Amino acid sequence: MVVAPDADDERSDWTPEELEAGLERTIDVAHRGTSVMFTGTEFLVQFAVPNFYFHLTAAYAILRSQGVQVTKGDFLGFSFG
Repeated sequence: MVVAPDADDERSDWTPEELEAGLERTIDVAHRGTSVMFTGTEFLVQFAVPNFYFHLTAAYAILRSQGVQVTKGDFLGFSFG
């Protein structure tokens, strides 16, 4: 199992080779007494991106339900006009 670097590691000099190597890395996600193994690519596509959009959508819905005037452009990150 590969351990992710510390959150305090603000390294900004990653080489393309190091980034590519992360796609083949094995990632073990433990949750509720079980675990799922992913490659880096599988983790990104099947877990990280969907999880990000789930939470973004939930936050958007909560803000809207509380009367905050957010629009589709706020959700998408741009506006027309």
